[in-house]
Amino acid sequence: MDISQADGPVFSVPVEILEHVFDLCLHRQSFDDDDLYEYTGSLVRHCGPILLMQVCTLWRAIVLNSLLMEIPNAPAYPLDLRLCTPPFDLVPKDYSRSVFVLFAKQVHRWQSLSIDLDLDFIDELTNLLRSKQSAPMFLEGLRVENPANKDYQVPQTAMEPFVDLIHRLESLQHFVWIDQCGTTPLHNIPWTRLKTVVVKLPASLEEIFLYISQCTAATTITFESITIFDPKKTRWPTEPFPPISLTSLTSLKLSRGCDPTWLLRFFTMPSLQSLDISILRRDQAILEGFVKRSPCLRSLLIDERHNSDHFSYFGEDFLISDEEIMDYLRSPCLRSIPRVGLSMKYAKEDMVSLIRRRLQTGTPLSPLVSWLTPDWMHRYVGWREFNDRPELPIFSYADGSFEFMEYFWIETDLM
Repeated sequence: MDISQADGPVFSVPVEILEHVFDLCLHRQSFDDDDLYEYTGSLVRHCGPILLMQVCTLWRAIVLNSLLMEIPNAPAYPLDLRLCTPPFDLVPKDYSRSVFVLFAKQVHRWQSLSIDLDLDFIDELTNLLRSKQSAPMFLEGLRVENPANKDYQVPQTAMEPFVDLIHRLESLQHFVWIDQCGTTPLHNIPWTRLKTVVVKLPASLEEIFLYISQCTAATTITFESITIFDPKKTRWPTEPFPPISLTSLTSLKLSRGCDPTWLLRFFTMPSLQSLDISILRRDQAILEGFVKRSPCLRSLLIDERHNSDHFSYFGEDFLISDEEIMDYLRSPCLRSIPRVGLSMKYAKEDMVSLIRRRLQTGTPLSPLVSWLTPDWMHRYVGWREFNDRPELPIFSYADGSFEFMEYFWIETDLM
């Protein structure tokens, strides 16, 4: 609303009084040597600034000016900035851009940036990286998400100039890239400098290998790809790949679209402690070969479920068989790992029935346990010499007998 069209006593209040009232609405904290200066919830919806900025152009100008006056006077603490896409019916259309421009004035203090990309300010962000004077040279963490809603996605033509400039962030160590529908290649990312890598985007197996193989300093890698989940349709790369050693890596998580058993054949990770993979094409020999090259491995989680959203792709040939389950559970190589869990929602037979049948044939198994993750997304069967996570026990098996826990009533198809 334009202030010239406003009517009522509140619109005749002097600006200085409004500034004081707004100052109280923003819930500013006082400076403290031990705490970061911040606005309590000041940049989330339904809070002071957003509500006040929607009243009229004058109030919006007062709020923005008040924030601008405070930021330069705050102690020079590092800024961890997060810009989320707000509900478009709750804030002005250019709100995200206004907040970005506001904090761009303090770019030298940026320590981390988490941003939902927006067509309104992608050019501003690109220009910020392009400029030698304004580039956030001390930025250590960058999280970028392109909206999944096609109506708000930033197109590839606007994304590529931004991606091509990320290598200029000389202090970058932690990188998260989420673009589930994207086609922008990430060839110019400074992979060799990164310590933490999380990437979620469609990618070919060649691209996945290329990105991961360059992460020579990374300690943690998570890669999720929606490459075609059907083993009959996923193309094998034709060119040969060299063996790669990632000596710093301690944690690796790969989704089914990455075809982990194909990918792992090329890697040696001597410091790896945790491996979490979802199986596309099963190959026990490749998995055991990789485990032998990973002497520090302490935790292995294998998802054999084939997510129900994509279950229509699979026929009986791709469901794990009883003998393939036994190959996992009896493998001396895997038994050398202190903690191993198999998630098998679409196994042809639930685990309890399978163990009982083995007992009837006189071939008992080594001790096993079953547990449920706190989010109830995975029910694992395996063994664990240590338990450092808040998991829910289901049953344990040893010496031919079961002990069922309070959560055993959960449906067996969670296996």
